[in-house]
Amino acid sequence: MPNQAIDDKATPAPALSPMEQLAKDINELQARYEDLQNKVKLGDLRQQVSQAADQVKAVADTLTSVRGRGYTLDKGLDEGVSSLNGQWAQAQAAAVKQMDEQAPALAASLQPLESRMLMMVAASTNPAVAQPMVAVVRTTLDAVEKRLKTLAESIAALLKAPAEQAKALEARLSTINDMLKLFAEATFKLQPGESPVAVERAAWFRHGDKKADDDPDGFIFLTTRRLLFEQNEKVATKKFLFITTASETIHQLLLDVPLAQVGAITPRDMGFLGLGEHMDIVFDGAAVPSAHFQLGADNVKWQKMIEDAKAGA
Repeated sequence: MPNQAIDDKATPAPALSPMEQLAKDINELQARYEDLQNKVKLGDLRQQVSQAADQVKAVADTLTSVRGRGYTLDKGLDEGVSSLNGQWAQAQAAAVKQMDEQAPALAASLQPLESRMLMMVAASTNPAVAQPMVAVVRTTLDAVEKRLKTLAESIAALLKAPAEQAKALEARLSTINDMLKLFAEATFKLQPGESPVAVERAAWFRHGDKKADDDPDGFIFLTTRRLLFEQNEKVATKKFLFITTASETIHQLLLDVPLAQVGAITPRDMGFLGLGEHMDIVFDGAAVPSAHFQLGADNVKWQKMIEDAKAGA
């Protein structure tokens, strides 16, 4: 029985008769013709251009939004959006011009096929008459499809550079938006003329290099004027046999130091058991003489951001 099953699977399908093959060819050509009747209208390509225009506009709108919410840094964003708008204007004009020029010719190339398709279907019972018509229709459809493919590739090439630039700007603006959201949810307010710089999840070790149970978790904030730490965590208020039965969220500002009082900053890599990136900061003349933070990001990067902000870079 197993051998019989293998033999059955290996048995090729019976060859189609000339009439069956002709019917199959005609059905496939009819489907291709109907598909091309829609495609030569270039609706899909025009939609791609429209979507790209929406993407470019969204980038500009997002930049306007973050500027309106107090983010004054990274002037390269303004230059990037200006460059994107100029690049997009040229690409859009070229794409629309190509489509407008080629759409009439593409539509006209299908018109002669309407009568040929009817004649081909009418002759479907006579392979000798129908087969030459099938060959002509197939050749014509091949040519139209090739022209459409060439046009689509040309449009895609025009849209590629602006799309890549828009995507890169979107990524930068998305990071800024996430930061501004955390600033908006903070308990402190920005001072007039003060801009957010960065925010990162962090823990403040207030008793040494190891985290104690009462060491706060939250976020470290950097602005153009201050370094702040805000506790923002859910803590247990009741436990039963080491199981939390009640908790509350503590959201409070614990550190607010002007950058002028930020002294030495020492990044520390405490390895796997130390859970990664740490940073010691000495404060000059502040109520808190120093602080040790465990960061959820690159400590050397944070050291540079703080020093740059302090220097007004």
